[in-house]
Parts: sequence; C-alpha cells; structure tokens
Amino acid sequence: MKNQKIRRIAVFAAVIILTGLLLGQAAQANVKGHLCEKIFENIGAGGTHAVAKIFLPTPKTDVSYDVLLPRLILWNPDASDARLKPVIGVFLGIIEPMYVLAILVVAVYAMLLSTTVEGRQKAKSMLPALIVGMCLVTLAPLLVKILLQITHSVAETILSQVVIDTTPLDRADIWLALNYTNFRLWSPAYGLVFGVISLMLWWGLFLVLYLRYLLLMLFIALSPVTIFFYSFGLTKGLGRRMAEQTILWSAGQVAEATALVSVVIGWKLLGSAGQGGIGLIATSGDPTGIDLVFGLSAFFILILVIPMMVASFRRFLP
Repeated sequence: MKNQKIRRIAVFAAVIILTGLLLGQAAQANVKGHLCEKIFENIGAGGTHAVAKIFLPTPKTDVSYDVLLPRLILWNPDASDARLKPVIGVFLGIIEPMYVLAILVVAVYAMLLSTTVEGRQKAKSMLPALIVGMCLVTLAPLLVKILLQITHSVAETILSQVVIDTTPLDRADIWLALNYTNFRLWSPAYGLVFGVISLMLWWGLFLVLYLRYLLLMLFIALSPVTIFFYSFGLTKGLGRRMAEQTILWSAGQVAEATALVSVVIGWKLLGSAGQGGIGLIATSGDPTGIDLVFGLSAFFILILVIPMMVASFRRFLP
C-alpha cells in the first residue's frame, strides 16, 4: 500500500514536471506569453477595481460588488482557447500514438500470436476499450468545456433567483474601517489589526475564486492525461483523483453561487421589518456588532465553501 502511494505520487510529480517543461517550451514560441497574458488580462478586467477598492478605508467607490462578485463566481477559462491548444496538442501527440501502438499490438496478438481461445477473447475485449479510450482522450478538452458550460448555467440560474446584494459584506467592512479609523488615533498597532482583517477577508474571497480559475486552466491542459491515466489499472487511482478534482473545482461555482444566494436571503430575512425581515439587523446607519457577526459569517462561508467541498468529496467516481 505504501509503495502504491509512493508510485502514484511519483507519477503525479512527473506529470507536473512534464507540464512545466511543456510550458517552458511553449514560452519559446510565445505560447506561454499568450497564456500569462490571458490570465492577467482576465484578472485585470475583473479584479483591478476590486484591488483598489480593498485598500480604501470604506467600500464607497464606483465599484459595485453586487456586479463584481457574481461575475467572478461565473468566471471560467475557455477550454477551446487557441492559446491552450499547443500545450494540449503536445500531450495528444504523445498519448495518441501510444493508443495506436497498443491497438496494433493487441490486434496482432489476437489474430496471430495467441494460442488459446481465452487469450484471444481477452485480447478482443481490450480492443473496444482502447478505441473508446483514444476517442475520449481526443475529446477531453471538449468534455471539460461541456462540464464548465453545465456548471456555469446552473450557477447562473441560481444567482438569477434573487437580486444580488453584498450589503452584509460591505457593512462588516465598514465596521472594521470605522474601528480602524478610531483605534489608529489611539494606537496605530490596534488600528492596523482591523485594517489587516478587512484586507484578508476580501483577498481571501478573491483568492479562492482566482485559484479556482487557474486550477481549471491546469486541469484543461492535463485533460488528455487525466483520461489516459483513468483508462489503465496501474494509474487509474491517479486518473480518478485528477478527474474528481476537475469536476469539483468546476462545480465550485455552483456551491459559491448557492452560498451567496443563501447569504442574500438570510440578510433579507433578518433585515428591516418594513422590507419583509424580522428587524434584527439595521440595514442602514452605522453598522453594529450584529452586522459584523453576520458579515464575518458570510465571508467565512463564501471563502470556505469551495475548499471544504473539494476536501469533502472523494472517490465518488468508479
């Protein structure tokens, strides 16, 4: 068992190293530059204003988290992006000839070399699996694209059920900003604590969403390798793990959308009685301690929902 784990780790490390080498080769052909440019372009388009907003003492800027946060939740890499194709093509160029060679060897063995009926039957039963595996490896990026489209549609439908309102996050941030302003006059060190907490909350939320995007780009590039590993008994455990991670990180936007909608509904239920709530939370004026508790709870839910889902679901594929 221990040797099997070591073997899986070694294979996975080899794949990561190979991916790094391929990206390094792609850099010579400006492929890596295009990939990095795409990543930073997307991050800059959605997150530049957010980064500027985080460093301000209050969230009163021209940036609307009501628009930005759903956009980041629905943010998926394009599995058919031409800038990813050279990297995927290198993997396909290695894996597809291996499948062709395996099919030829099994076919020759079944027709000419096997001396027993059982051997021929076993070889013939392997041929369809090899052919299907080769087709799936070729279609791997398309399969990931379909998966991302499904999770995007589900998450978008969930988000459309309510009017997105990030007021609980903003009011918690305002509470921290006000205490930062008040305490820094008395003690800069104490005031800095509130500023750092505010910064970490927003950056923690954005970091999870950015990390999801980058990991999905990696899994798209490795999708042919994932199916290849999943097709053979020796590497099936590693391939299954990679496939599960691809599915979970893709479905993370569904969990994040559900969490955000739950926060919005909870805020409305606890809000002003005149707006259909029970009046426990004041939705206007200076934020209170209850606003802080609800806002911090909302932050922790939104930050942890994807990592907890990824860590909780394992071995759900055969």
